Amino acid sequence: MKDSSGFITEAGSPYTLIFRFGPSNATGDAFICTKDRVVLDYFTARNGLFYPADSSALQKANGMTTEMNQAIKQ
Repeated sequence: MKDSSGFITEAGSPYTLIFRFGPSNATGDAFICTKDRVVLDYFTARNGLFYPADSSALQKANGMTTEMNQAIKQ
């Protein structure tokens, strides 16, 4: 994703944990997903704490992870 970095964990679990970092390397988002990158839950980080995202942000996150999945396959 533009102006961000992150990592994805998938060690033998049916779920994936994705962290995304902003341009300043501050933690920005955490996603709990299925192996197919369907976002089950989504949290944003502010002031060192994670907060649950609202349902509209969760829907938008599913769109972002779909794009990420396509990029990984390429």
